[in-house]
Amino acid sequence: MGEKWSIAQLVKDVLDAIRRFYRATDSYPSLRRVQYIYGNTTSDSPMRQLLVGSIARMLVVSQSGIPAHWDKALVHNGELAVDLIRSIQEWHVAGDSIPDPRVEPTEAEQEKVEVVERLEQQQDGKARELKDGVNVGDRDLEDVANDNDSESTLHGEA
Repeated sequence: MGEKWSIAQLVKDVLDAIRRFYRATDSYPSLRRVQYIYGNTTSDSPMRQLLVGSIARMLVVSQSGIPAHWDKALVHNGELAVDLIRSIQEWHVAGDSIPDPRVEPTEAEQEKVEVVERLEQQQDGKARELKDGVNVGDRDLEDVANDNDSESTLHGEA
């Protein structure tokens, strides 16, 4: 209402009250609250900026990754995702305090590489089984080879 009716003191008081609430409860705005604010404010709204900045902080300091409901919302709401990135950029965090994936792999990257390596090993093992005549469906390669030989004989080929 403060923004809508251009009452600066109301805007300041509400923003201060919201800051105090989230600090006192050690919590962050809910997705529903952020979506409501996005639906009812403009892009330069101080309330929107406060909530986006809070969510950006939550996502950066979280040890458990992006919550599923936030992940889904960010995929469907590009404006919110871009606003979060802009909010993080405004922090001007020192580059040496941020991991650099160009220097060494992240944990997530390393885990994915290990999964791919395990799949390759499993596939290589199956390929060796086939090559060594161990298994082709329910029959081994020797039976398949014998079938091919008998077909050749039936057609008069030797």
